[in-house]
Amino acid sequence: MKTDWYYTINQFAVRTVGNFAKTLELTQYHHTMLESMAQKYPLDPDYIAMLARYAPAHQHFTATYTKFNVADGLMQGSTLDMKLHLKALMAKAQLWSSMVKAAGFDRDSEVYESLFPRGLRPFNTGAADERVSNVATLALSMQPHAALAAVRLQVEAFSTLITNVRSTQLANKANKKSLSKHTEQARKTVLKEQYRNVGRLMEKFADTPKMILPFFNVQRLRQR
Repeated sequence: MKTDWYYTINQFAVRTVGNFAKTLELTQYHHTMLESMAQKYPLDPDYIAMLARYAPAHQHFTATYTKFNVADGLMQGSTLDMKLHLKALMAKAQLWSSMVKAAGFDRDSEVYESLFPRGLRPFNTGAADERVSNVATLALSMQPHAALAAVRLQVEAFSTLITNVRSTQLANKANKKSLSKHTEQARKTVLKEQYRNVGRLMEKFADTPKMILPFFNVQRLRQR
């Protein structure tokens, strides 16, 4: 059975799959070390060349990862906001039902049945988009009934609110997904450059290979 030679596998890329935070630690460490050596030995062509080649990939990854973190925070915030509004919808539906009854349409009336054909279940359970749609449908169904003008205004206001909350959540989710793809590509690129520097340093320190170790955060690399 054939196996890949250890040195032909980019350990930086393999050991950071699905872990942008770990990638950030590795690239910050390596970039800092290259900067330090380039400043200490400004006439050394290897350090200057490695830094010049590595810096753009490092800067691109850190910038992209920062944007991803912002997007992730916005998505989590909007998701929590949506959950809170869906929870509020349960109480709102109960209130609207009571207001309809108070307007003279009891549970057994034709009007009440047309507004709440399945009771309050459509507002309490189901997919988020379906529940949001049910609120808009309820508001529309109330339009022919003048006696329900007051409650209809409340339903319409909440429908607009929860629709906007859902739209924001979906937009943030799409933005995070897009940035996740860009960050993943940036991860692969920066760690490819780090892998290339292993080769250059192996050539530079062929007689003293342990000199290579300080350039990489090997301890973190080995961790999950």
